[in-house]
Amino acid sequence: MLPIGESFGYELWSENYVGRTPLHWTLTAQMFAVSRSGTTGQEVDREEIEVPTISSGDQIALYLDPARQPGFYRYDLSISNEEGKVLGRYSEYLKVFAKEFWKVRLGLSRRRVRPGQRILSRVENLGTVPVRYGEDFSVQRFDGSDWIGVPEATPGLVASWLGNVAAGGTGRCSALSLPRDFPLGRYRIVKRVNPGSRFPGRRLYHLAAPFKVIK
Repeated sequence: MLPIGESFGYELWSENYVGRTPLHWTLTAQMFAVSRSGTTGQEVDREEIEVPTISSGDQIALYLDPARQPGFYRYDLSISNEEGKVLGRYSEYLKVFAKEFWKVRLGLSRRRVRPGQRILSRVENLGTVPVRYGEDFSVQRFDGSDWIGVPEATPGLVASWLGNVAAGGTGRCSALSLPRDFPLGRYRIVKRVNPGSRFPGRRLYHLAAPFKVIK
């Protein structure tokens, strides 16, 4: 999902830090308008570049621009060799909005879990504003009237890194492994996130995703 005026594309990079890797590839990117029924319409943007070789210092990017109006679009990328044989194709559907909006949720791998099992959570960006988040999260239990913290289920030491989820994307998963003697009941995972720098205010949000621990 993109706001009007933002580009979309892919980048090609190499992990060869000691020399250049011969490729002799042709990268062709196309952007098409798509109707609400899924029918492909006219081409709105196109670019083609030659990549004879690549090294870790190269920055090869193919970004295209949708039309400056709300709607659906499809980005197609094909990679061909010197003989014109297609080595791979990649496509992505996009939705362009008239203005930016914030809509984020915390997704779970399961909503019902047993003691001794593991549950995964991840940040899911359903809006157009980039989302920043870290590894840390907390666990709370519903005691019948309020949510209270569960320190024994909340990770203590976590990796110190900062992730970023682009519009329409998902973040990396965080794992919660329940002890075999974990009490049954209603719980939720709570995670702190904040908008990217382009969004005014940059306030802190708390995402919550409920789950049940059953027999």
